[in-house]
Parts: sequence; C-alpha cells; structure tokens
Amino acid sequence: MAAASGDDPFDVDPVYPTAHGLRVVRRMAPVIGMVAAWALVGGIELVDIPNISLGVLIVPLVEAAIWTAAVGVTIYVAGMVRRIGAILAVIAALIGGLAFGYFTNWSALEPRSYYEVHRWGFAEVADLVQRGELGTTGDDYYGQRLPRYLADLSTNGRAATVAFQDGKPVVFLAQFMGIPDDAIGFVYFDGVPDSDLLIDLFGYPATFADGEQLGDGWWYVR
Repeated sequence: MAAASGDDPFDVDPVYPTAHGLRVVRRMAPVIGMVAAWALVGGIELVDIPNISLGVLIVPLVEAAIWTAAVGVTIYVAGMVRRIGAILAVIAALIGGLAFGYFTNWSALEPRSYYEVHRWGFAEVADLVQRGELGTTGDDYYGQRLPRYLADLSTNGRAATVAFQDGKPVVFLAQFMGIPDDAIGFVYFDGVPDSDLLIDLFGYPATFADGEQLGDGWWYVR
C-alpha cells in the first residue's frame, strides 16, 4: 500500500532504552570494571616494572592502588549474588587479600618477612645456582634472566653474579636500583662467605658484613 501523502516511508520512531535494559547495563558495569581491574593487575605483574631511584616509592603505591581496586570491585560483585553474596564477598576478600600480600613486593621495607613468605622461591633460585644454571657471568651486566615463575624475586627479573669465592658464584637479586649506579637486595652464596669479601652491587661496593643474614645461604645487603 502506498504511503499517505506527506508521510516518509523510511521514518522510524527513535528507540529508547527500556527500564530492563538500563538495569542490565547497571548490573554489568561492575563486572566489566572487575575484568578491567584484573587485566591491569595481570599487566603490572607480567611487565616487571623495576624499582629504580624514586620508583621504589612510586611503583609499590601504584601496584597497591590497582590491587586494592581489583579486590574491592570483586568483593562488590560477589556481594551482588543473591542469597550467598555475603559469603562470596568474604571469600573474595580473603583470597584477594592473600594474593595482594603475596604478589606485592615489600622487601625494601621489611626484607626478612618478604624472604620468609617467598622462601620456596629463594630455595628454587639457590637450587639453580647449585646446579650451575644460574651464576655464570654472561654478557649482561645485570645478569641472567630468572625463570618467569621466579622473576618477581628481583626488581629487574634477573640474577647477577657479583663476586666469586672458592670458585663459587655470589648471586644477587636486586630489590632497588639507583641512578646512575648502586643497588640493594638479596645475595646468595652456597657456603660460608668471608665477611670482607667485596661484592659489586652494580657499582656500589659492599661486603657480607654490611648485610643481614637470613638463612640457607641468603643475605640482605644494603
């Protein structure tokens, strides 16, 4: 049938969002925010942003803010679930809090507790050194790359050989790196090191006497 005179056959009434559609959008927004926040968490954990100079103050704060946002929005989304929302929110808070504490590096503030929490990882590094897979000088001044699952133990993801004693390497996992040089961090030696053995922390000369003994061949040297 022909359109009446003056009518536009292609004229369509505008579509407005329904109340149901708006409710769906409002409910999905926190979920989308949660996915985005955890994507950021994954990004910062994979990138390994080094603690260089003032970064030792900035990087942990940024990481803490992103982790807090991710855990917070996850608790909110869990609480939206009917009937068991409160239980899920508590579980999300516990798991998120533990993950935040484990993956955030606080060694520059309290190295002993960081070492104790991540002791299994330091034991893995020691085993690699004893097997000769870590501890060679190599061509890179900052050392060999650690395996991906151990990379968070060093701020640059590397293990550097900083001295030798009795033919054995002294291996360094930097936790802070200055500009243009010097560093602090965890030092490993398979044996009893001489207290006056000079170790080169990226341009900063130090000795084991300057450090704190942690056990199992590990020291924290400033």
